[in-house]
Parts: sequence; structure tokens; C-alpha cells
Amino acid sequence: MFYSLYFEKKRARKAGIKINDFRNLKKSSILHLETPVSLGDSKVIVENNLNNTLSIGRHSYIRGGEILNTSKIGRHCSIGQNVTLGLNRRAHPVDWASTSTEICHTYSAADQPLEIGHDVWIGQGAVIMSDIKIGNGAIIGCNSVVIKDVEPYQIVAGNPAKAIRYRFDEHIISALNQSNWWEFPLEVLKDCKPDNISDFIARIHELKKQEDAPIVKIIKRKVYQ
Repeated sequence: MFYSLYFEKKRARKAGIKINDFRNLKKSSILHLETPVSLGDSKVIVENNLNNTLSIGRHSYIRGGEILNTSKIGRHCSIGQNVTLGLNRRAHPVDWASTSTEICHTYSAADQPLEIGHDVWIGQGAVIMSDIKIGNGAIIGCNSVVIKDVEPYQIVAGNPAKAIRYRFDEHIISALNQSNWWEFPLEVLKDCKPDNISDFIARIHELKKQEDAPIVKIIKRKVYQ
């Protein structure tokens, strides 16, 4: 068993997928991963109404934590340590006589899976509930508890998380969203001067989009290319 998982880990790494321990992947979870992606020490316990499938875009990494009721994580996302994604807010009934799973064994939650856009930065220790969407370019502060949707390029923090500000004005946010810059090759993006937003957007409009990245599927802890 251990040797088999070690072999699958090596196959994944060769394909551009970094997973420190395949035993952290629940067997029923189905992963569609664009290369490259790093899951670090994350425990993947994907249980959603989309056949337990999670898709993660290229150049995204998760240092550690738990991935629960989550269906999508976009490209270029940076996710810190001890983060919980897709925590089901209705895991226990609050309007029944008891919240105990021993007594309420017939109860089932109906939350929709969490969806995370592109270029999202989630700080260490954050908890993000299921049934919400995180927009492109959003920033989630460390140790925040996110219970509602976060708009594109919005910064939120706290428990419960509240809006602090937007990263840019509405015209820049609209231009960045419409540019779909995450669809372009990394080597091209590095030459687009990200510290100069106007120049960055202008350069993106001059470029041709890249073809879709290769996808690695992991089903029952086995790697398929």
C-alpha cells in the first residue's frame, strides 16, 4: 500500500503536481489539476454534490489545511497554512431537538460547494465556509472566518470577515477581470510589469491567449494523465 502511494506521488510530481502525502487524499475525492499545482500537506476530503470533484488551476498552491466541500480553485491562487476550505455551515441541525450526530443520524446538509476564483490570496488560518463564492483577485486576511461571498479584488478580514477595501478602483478591477490574464503563459506574464497596472493591462491586450494547460486527474489516489 505505502509503496503504491509512493509510486503515485512520484508520477504526480513528474507531471507537475506536488502532494506531500497521498494518504491525505480521501479515496472518494476526484481531483482535476492543471499543471503545475502544489497541495503540500493539505488533507483533501472533498464531499460535494458534483460527484466529489475538485478542480484546481495551474500555478496555484495550498501549503496545508483541509479542503472540504469545495468544487473549484482558480489559477495563480496562493493559500497559506492551516486553512479550511468549504466548511459546511449546516453540518449539524440547529432547529432539531439535538445537534448530536448520534441522535440526528438522518440529517443531511444541502450546502453548495465553495468556489474560488483566480489569483486569490488566502492567509494562514483562514476558514471559508461552503455555499459561497470568492471573486478573482480577492484577499482573505489571516485567521479570518468567511461566511459570505467576497467580490473580485476585495480585501476582507476578521471573524466574521468584513470588507476592508478594494485593491483598485472599479475601472481597473473591470479591466483586470476582462483581460483574463491568467490564461496567458507565465513567461509572458513576467515580462508584463505587474508593478505598473496600466502597462500590464495594455500589454495583455496585445498578446494571444495560451492553449489550455494539461490536466492531471487523481481518482482513488491513482494518477491519470
